[in-house]
Amino acid sequence: MTMNRLFLLGTAIICTLIGSGCTSTSSTQSANSEQATEQVIATIGERTFTQTDLTRYYEKNNLEKNYTPGDLREFLPFYVNFQLKLMHGKQNGLYEDPEILDEYHSYAKQAAYSYWLQNDIKQQMLEEYAERSNYELNASHVLIRVEQNRPGGAGNNEAVATLEQAREEFLSGDSTMEELNQTYSTQIQGRPAGGDLPWITAGVTVKSFEDALFSLEPGEISEPVRTQFGYHLIHLEEKRERTPDRKTRHIFVRPNQQDPPSNQVIRDAYEALDEGRPWNDVVEEFTQDGSSADSGGDIGWIGYGRQFSADFIETVLAADTSKSYTEPLQTNYGYHIFRIDSVRSYRDDDQRIAELEEELKELPRFKADRQQVLERMTDVGELQVHDETADRLTEIFHAADTSAVQTVSLEDHRFTNPIISFNGQEYTAGDFKNWLDDTRANRKASRFSNSWIDMYREQILDDHLIEMTRDRFNDFDSEIEGFLDGLVVFQVSDENIWSPESADTTALKRYYEENRDQYRYEERYDYTLIASGSDSLLNEAIEHVEGGENALELKDEMDGLLVIRDSVSAPSEEIRTALNELEPGELSAPFSYRNSQAVVRLHQLLPPRRMTFQEAINRVSSDYQPIREELFMSDLREH
Repeated sequence: MTMNRLFLLGTAIICTLIGSGCTSTSSTQSANSEQATEQVIATIGERTFTQTDLTRYYEKNNLEKNYTPGDLREFLPFYVNFQLKLMHGKQNGLYEDPEILDEYHSYAKQAAYSYWLQNDIKQQMLEEYAERSNYELNASHVLIRVEQNRPGGAGNNEAVATLEQAREEFLSGDSTMEELNQTYSTQIQGRPAGGDLPWITAGVTVKSFEDALFSLEPGEISEPVRTQFGYHLIHLEEKRERTPDRKTRHIFVRPNQQDPPSNQVIRDAYEALDEGRPWNDVVEEFTQDGSSADSGGDIGWIGYGRQFSADFIETVLAADTSKSYTEPLQTNYGYHIFRIDSVRSYRDDDQRIAELEEELKELPRFKADRQQVLERMTDVGELQVHDETADRLTEIFHAADTSAVQTVSLEDHRFTNPIISFNGQEYTAGDFKNWLDDTRANRKASRFSNSWIDMYREQILDDHLIEMTRDRFNDFDSEIEGFLDGLVVFQVSDENIWSPESADTTALKRYYEENRDQYRYEERYDYTLIASGSDSLLNEAIEHVEGGENALELKDEMDGLLVIRDSVSAPSEEIRTALNELEPGELSAPFSYRNSQAVVRLHQLLPPRRMTFQEAINRVSSDYQPIREELFMSDLREH
């Protein structure tokens, strides 16, 4: 299409957007055609672009949502130019360019992982966290400590076997949880590591422990559970609706028998309140909690799962909220007078979810990663490892002993046996062997282990990532297609506008000749810098230079010596300061330079002059880019 045609279409849309009532004389806008005023802004190649296309693209690329018709009018030329470059890229095969497609594929994978994390896994986490936060649970456990990073082995197997035995004792009624804790839990400073737990809710324990606990019904006992602390046997004793947290202040006195004793001090504080003295004044005079003294005794929200002792939490939650403050109460910390400012409530469910989301973000579990995406894909795609095939392959490879993996052959019928099923597809032993030949060809067959099958499983998941993301998230393609378009536009711009190598040298020279006065050198220092992190090495170099040797030749003879000759009008401040004290031919005293010691020799002050074309070519190319872009875009419009 011609530039004039594009301009008229652009004018039509602009008039519509700004509502000015102007009309186009273009014959393409029939008075009796409603579709003609469907705000077509351009026809590029075989594609027609409308106001809707323009608005959608603008909103996708601008954070500001309160835009005006004027904003769209200013944006229109950029949008049309962008589409013209995409057309050029398509016509020149850039959408099939291997390098562009490789970069796009890498980006798509990263974006896919992010999509699963943000739109599936973390959303699922929030829903789970919100549901669990409705309850509080009371439990006890047996704990056998095992090092967190200890790999599977006899120690782990022994811990599991011991807890399975303890579980049978509990189920048969032979032992209580307390007895099992005393008998089987690891002893730490003479006390068993397990035992009764205080009332807890979501987010209080590590995720693996919480998952096991919330999977139980009251009275049930878990199978052995692995956490970062070791192996647990968990018994859920009671589950109830969560008690609302309370916004709490207190006046606190430590327990002591001094004069006056602490119980007398807390009574004095209580009497002061009863006499009508302001709460904050009494806090300031009597409290011994330095962390809350300056905030009127504010200790925040108190509830089950908070970082206080069970005794303290129970006392706060039992306080009578109808009174302005409690009578003196004793906890395991000391003596308190509590003031309950409010009981946790929510305006609506949206507020509750928003606050729970903020809580969840502070938990380690929220830092989801690639492995969690693979685990979620495993569930969604119903991945299954066929143990019979895996076990037979283990026997075959171990029997090959020291032979290399690539030399091991499978019987023909073994090649077709499935080893992994996933997302409606089967991967055979032959597929797995081909993968091993590509990745572990020279490994000893006797080193074959289940970890190799796990790696193959992850490879399959990774290969399915983009496909499954497209299937699960309808908007994924529209989100990532813009990146491919961006790569194409970048390549088009680089080849036709930015790259000096592809520029018309004749046009650059003509532009240089027309603007020669713009390309000048100011007065410049012509100097040599000699620097080293070693003072002794620098001193040795100075001796050679003062003896008449060429400094540039020294850098090849003396390791650790930096020697640079340069001609610039504005060297760094340290160098310029040293040069300004020199006459041509003189060597400076040593000075600090970039964590080293250095000297400079001033050769001469070069007078101002015009640059040659070769000296100015990079600046000329940069300055010429707007003209070059307009010429290129004009050519695209015309053709």
